Amino acid sequence: MKDITKYQGVIPAFYACYDAEGNISTEGVKALTRHLIAKGVKGVYVGGSSGECIYQHVDERKAVLEAVINYPEMHLDMVRPGIITYGNAPSEELEGAISLRPMMSLHSMIAQVRTVPAGTDISYGRLYRTTHDTRVAVLPIGYADGLSRLLTGKASFYLQGKLVPVIGRICMDMCMLDVSEVPDAKPGDIVTIFGYDDDGTLVPCERLAAAQGTINYELLCQISKRIPRICHRGTETSQILQYIV
Repeated sequence: MKDITKYQGVIPAFYACYDAEGNISTEGVKALTRHLIAKGVKGVYVGGSSGECIYQHVDERKAVLEAVINYPEMHLDMVRPGIITYGNAPSEELEGAISLRPMMSLHSMIAQVRTVPAGTDISYGRLYRTTHDTRVAVLPIGYADGLSRLLTGKASFYLQGKLVPVIGRICMDMCMLDVSEVPDAKPGDIVTIFGYDDDGTLVPCERLAAAQGTINYELLCQISKRIPRICHRGTETSQILQYIV
């Protein structure tokens, strides 16, 4: 680095700063801090790019990186909370470590319900065949909206107090549910894919991420711009973002 005294921030990428037991190698950041101090740099922030890590003021007394959740006394000058801004824990090990309330929910609305007889193939590829008379609901949401095909045969959504399974292959623009256990299900009913249902029940996005074989970060990021963003302030709708009209 040339004339490093002009830099005001240094953000290394730390690959494991969220170990619940605090087993973090800080030698790299210590060495970087010592180098900066030796070069006469003052007032620089050194931190990790992961959301659980702090940006800590560099001086001769304190030159370590810790986790925001595990070490609240180390918040110091600046914190980038990352995914906890969404109210989600950064790892399974840190679930429940602090009180969080997920702020993002994904809902869809039943477009059609029909009863099909035993032996009916559902969706592309005939991956699912009914074994009895089945009430099938169609949701207008699919992999183009961020509902991964990897969830085919693995996911269930929340409807009227029950988890109902996705059946058949998830399509580009729709998916199908077995709502046989919800006799009142009808077009227009709201289905909670993850987040808070209107009855106050939380359907964690982490369970869907696990079914997909990924993490909550990716699940939240993959929801496409075809999905309108409805922002709430308290009980009031403050903004509706329609990226695609």
